[in-house]
Amino acid sequence: MKAAVVLLLLLALLTGCTSSLTTRQAPKADLSQLRHIFVEHRLNDNHRLDELIVQELRSLGYEAVAGPLTMMSPETDALVTYEDEWVFDFTSHLTTFSITVADNRRHQMLAEGRYYRPSVTHMSPDEMVHLTVAKVFSAR
Repeated sequence: MKAAVVLLLLLALLTGCTSSLTTRQAPKADLSQLRHIFVEHRLNDNHRLDELIVQELRSLGYEAVAGPLTMMSPETDALVTYEDEWVFDFTSHLTTFSITVADNRRHQMLAEGRYYRPSVTHMSPDEMVHLTVAKVFSAR
C-alpha cells in the first residue's frame, strides 16, 4: 500500500515537470520567402535574447538584425517579437519563451511558437531559443 501511494505521488510530481513546444503558422504563410528579418529588442531584456534569436536566424540562412523598433529598415520583410518569463529559485532561469513572426508590410501574424519548461527541469536560454526558432522556421 505504501509503495502505491509513493508511486502515485511521484507520478503527480513528474506530470507537473513536463515541457512543451507549440507552434502555429498562418494558413498561407511561407516563411521561406522571407529574406530580411528584424528582431525587436525589448528594453527590459537583460539576457540578450534578441541576439540569440538573430544568431539562430542567421544560422538558418536569413539576414537578421536586432535593435529598437525605430531602427528597423524599410526593406524588412518580417518583424520578430518575443516574450520571456524567468523564475528565481537560488538561480535565475528561463521557464517560458515565445516568439511571433509578423509580416512587416501587411502587419499580419505569420507564425508563432512557445516553449514552456518548468523550473524543476530548466535548460539554458540558448537551447530554448534554438529549439523554438528552429521549430517555427522549420518549414523553410
